[in-house]
Amino acid sequence: MGFTEISWILLFNFLIAAGISVFSFYKGYAKSHRYFTLMMLMIAEWALAATFESAALTISAKILWSQIEYIGGCTTAVFFLKYALGFTTSGNKKILRYFNVFWIIPAIVILLVFTNHLHHLVWESFEWSPAGNGILTYHHGPAFYSMIVYSLSLVLIGIAFIIKTLKEMPAAFRAQAKSVIFAGIIPFIAAFSYALGLNPVEGLDIIVISFVITGLVLLFGIYRFNIFSIIPLARYKIPEIMQEGVLITDPDYKIVFSNPAAKKMLKLNADFHFTDLNKISWLYNFCINQQNLAGNESELPTDDSSTRWFSVTIITIHKTKKNLEGYLIVLRDISNRKALETEARNLISDLHQSQKELLELNRQKDKLVSIIAHDLRTPFHQILSFARMLNEDDDLYSKEEIKEMTDGILQAGEQGVKILEDLLSWARTQRNTTETTSDEIFPSKILNEILPVFNNSIREKNLRITVNGDIDARVMANKNMLNIILRNLIANAVKFSNPGGEIQLNIAKGEPFHSIEVKDSGIGIPEEDLPKLFNIDVKYTRTGTSGEPGTGLGLILCKDLVIKNNGDLKVISTQGLGSSFIVSLPSAGQSE
Repeated sequence: MGFTEISWILLFNFLIAAGISVFSFYKGYAKSHRYFTLMMLMIAEWALAATFESAALTISAKILWSQIEYIGGCTTAVFFLKYALGFTTSGNKKILRYFNVFWIIPAIVILLVFTNHLHHLVWESFEWSPAGNGILTYHHGPAFYSMIVYSLSLVLIGIAFIIKTLKEMPAAFRAQAKSVIFAGIIPFIAAFSYALGLNPVEGLDIIVISFVITGLVLLFGIYRFNIFSIIPLARYKIPEIMQEGVLITDPDYKIVFSNPAAKKMLKLNADFHFTDLNKISWLYNFCINQQNLAGNESELPTDDSSTRWFSVTIITIHKTKKNLEGYLIVLRDISNRKALETEARNLISDLHQSQKELLELNRQKDKLVSIIAHDLRTPFHQILSFARMLNEDDDLYSKEEIKEMTDGILQAGEQGVKILEDLLSWARTQRNTTETTSDEIFPSKILNEILPVFNNSIREKNLRITVNGDIDARVMANKNMLNIILRNLIANAVKFSNPGGEIQLNIAKGEPFHSIEVKDSGIGIPEEDLPKLFNIDVKYTRTGTSGEPGTGLGLILCKDLVIKNNGDLKVISTQGLGSSFIVSLPSAGQSE
């Protein structure tokens, strides 16, 4: 044997690992400590074998000690996983039931190590290092790298289970568990460095040293802060590193302790120490009202702003069952979560509203299709009937009869076109695709442009139409929409006027709305039918005084277009005396 500096370093690590295992064996109080003890014992074996390997003088001796090293090297990670699973409390029962499966690969690798001369899967070759000092260079095979990956995977699984159960742990344990996570990261760094040939000292096995450091970190956590203790005890720095705010008060709610997180959350300063909690009125009032519900977690807003929310837990501190020592108050700032919940509720409300609107539109669409299907059937039947008669027996009819039939076809075609035009106009308003840009418009000019369209009907019924009132009045509206509105209202007035009747188109100024009235002296509308005029759910049509048919869509279209122009449409009618439809639109300068 020839001890070198590397040998002494490894021997020192053996002594540390062995000491930790003995200390853990005698002082351990939790069931999971047996696996911690076994892990440290395997690390000690690993370090001791590495010590003798570094001191061996022949290749055969070095290979033998390296083979013995693998016993500890292959089993250490398995014991770490078992230890971590003993710490966690949920989701690991199935793994524990079949835990022996994790020993299969280490057993296979150890067998391959001791039979390496037959297959060279662990070490492909050996050679003395040019650096001297009795260092043997090992050229590793695939089995070595497979074991490295497997061991690190086990450590990673153990860390993952600890992270998964952090939320289920009491608040005082969460910060402590971080030391376990930190301890598990150390072998990762060392293993990657060793596998990549990044050893700080040639011939020094840094993996075994990294596991020794892991043991030291865990030992410090176990016996300094009672990590994994069956009975959780508040210790020293725990409140200082907690993200939750912690306040301790006496029975009279005088603050005797506040950790940094609580000071930051509640904006406390030195003046609050040994002073009444009632300076924080919202928290004080809550604590007074919740004395009988100690231990329950509650969520409440602060006084100063509804955007600040806290989760508050009050725990009574008793020296004995009858002697109250004070209160432990744990705070968590949940303002961000509450803001997200509020935003989610608003989004859900908007979605429900959109759903209602879509259902309503779909219902109106179904109703409209039903109306159109019914109304189009009549003119098409009329067209087909006349066309069939002319096609089959045209020589049987006189010119007058043929003229009468073609007039019927023309009227039916015009009625069908009118239905489709009203349908398309109404559909555009529902899709919001109609141009809604408002301009200053003289309603009198629109009326003068529309009236010539009705000259034939006016002449046939011998009607008198006058435009009265404030001819110079200007409104803010979309010209195309206003044209459709007035054309439909005048068409209705003509249709339902008796021959020789009068239609008045009255324009009146007002603030903030001007009005345009289409008034006829025709047959009027029964009072019980007035609510049906603008209701898409009710098919309401009447035949004109000269037999003119209706679609039932004209007034619904007018109402929608008036509303789109920020106006209103009202009707006043007396059966037998006539009707008055009043359109109110923003006067020029009043539109939004």
